[in-house]
This record gives sequence, structure tokens and C-alpha cells, in this order.
Amino acid sequence: MLMYSLGKFSKLVSIIAVVLMTFTGISACAQSPNSGGNTPTQNQSPIKIGISIPSTGDFSDDGKALRQGYQIWADEANKQGGLLGRQVQLDVHNSDAKQVTVNYQKLITVDKVDLVAGPVSTTLTIAAMRVAKRYGYAFVEGVGEANAVFDTATSEKIDDLFAVSLPVKSYMNSFSDYILSLPQDIRPKTVAYMSRMGNSSLSILQITRKPSQNIPKRKPGDHATCQSGGRSGYTAFLERMLL
Repeated sequence: MLMYSLGKFSKLVSIIAVVLMTFTGISACAQSPNSGGNTPTQNQSPIKIGISIPSTGDFSDDGKALRQGYQIWADEANKQGGLLGRQVQLDVHNSDAKQVTVNYQKLITVDKVDLVAGPVSTTLTIAAMRVAKRYGYAFVEGVGEANAVFDTATSEKIDDLFAVSLPVKSYMNSFSDYILSLPQDIRPKTVAYMSRMGNSSLSILQITRKPSQNIPKRKPGDHATCQSGGRSGYTAFLERMLL
């Protein structure tokens, strides 16, 4: 058996990395030569970027990592002169995940931010991008990458969504290619995937296969859920997979 585990630590690191890549790209696009220096009429006020990050509930741990990533980027961008010669100011709303729609409405209509960036998770990303569309705002995100995000954007004609990460459904492509590249006599016959269930996990399990590809398939019902957290919760999973 070959086990592919999506560990919590690696997920938090990935979230921070995605945020850095997201805004590093924005910074590169926004930089422009300044041959004549700043003019008296140039806007020197900070560029405000609005974000809603859950501080309680199921997404609170990921929310902490997301905020760290945004802050690291903002600090580095400001050291390099900011965006378009203006400093970056993060306007972060920390609240319960259920407030995501209200938070983005406030960021746009009350706080008057210049740009909005995505929260964490597929569910919150969908809610936030709908608000951005309503007010004609570009919506940059790199954490909510499950199929539902792109399906919703397509069906609701949300054209101002800018996702900078690989879609979750493609995460396993290189892993699958590696398995298929192995000689038949050492190729795994079964594969176990261990992850916290959710839209992202379900998308990862939907491995893209050609009819001729003999990739181990998860049987219907060949799964389990864990109600308890911590190490004790995962022990049962590991025993079931390995013993």
C-alpha cells in the first residue's frame, strides 16, 4: 500500500506560500519605472487591500496561516516601495466564518478598499467572490481551489476571479504520473489517501485518468470518517490502512 497523507503542517505552509506567490505576482505587475520622480499630484495614500479571515470555527487554524502569509507579503512589498509607489495597507476583518459576506460588503462599501483578496476555504471563497462581482471588484485568491469555485464562477459568469494556484483537482496529476511510470512489478496495487474531509479533499480524490491507465481506484464506501481530533483520531485511520 502506498499512503499519501495531507498533513496539517504542510497545508499551513502551503497556504502561506500561495499568498506570497499571489501578491508577488501583483507586485511585479504593478512596478513601473519612475524616471521623473514623484509628481506633486501623484496619489501617495496607501493602497488598501481588504480581506476577511475567520478567527473562530473550523477554518480558524488555516485563517491564522493565511493572515501570516498576507502580512509577510505586505511587509516585503512595502520594503520594496509598495505598489505603484504607494505603501500597502491590509484591512483585515477577523470574525466568524458566517460573517464573510457581510465583511466583504463592509470592506467595499464602508472601508472603501482598493482591492479585495480571498479568505480561506472553498465555501468562503465562493461567498466572497459573489460580493466582489456585485460591486465590480477584481477578486484575487489562491486558497479556495476546489472544483466548486470554478464551476460557480462559470455558471454565474464571474469574470473578475483571479485564482493563482493550481486547481485542487490537478494536485494529484504528477503523483499519478509517477505511479504509472513505475515498473509493473513494483507498482502499488492500492493507495490510501488521508485528509480532513471537505470540498478540497473530494476534489483531490477525483484523479483524472485515461481509460488505459490502471490507477488504483477507491471502492464505493471504502472510506471512513473521524469525529475525534488529535492524535487519537488519526490512530484508528492508520491502523485501518496499515494493519
